[in-house]
Amino acid sequence: MRATLQQIGDQVGLVIPKEFNLKVGQVVELTKMSQSLVLTPVEDGLFDDESDWEGFRDSVSDEDDEWDQLGE
Repeated sequence: MRATLQQIGDQVGLVIPKEFNLKVGQVVELTKMSQSLVLTPVEDGLFDDESDWEGFRDSVSDEDDEWDQLGE
């Protein structure tokens, strides 16, 4: 899907189509990865309960680790 950047005051803005199911006021993390911009919804409280993460580290593959390093 393509979108056109727009002037909003002295900044550049992007209208995100409703198909992405984002809500007005929702907080997102904006990350630059090479020539790409990645928007990730911020999930407050995600790490509050450590028991939710039991076994997670063992499930991370070498491929996952390589993917994480692309943005560095």
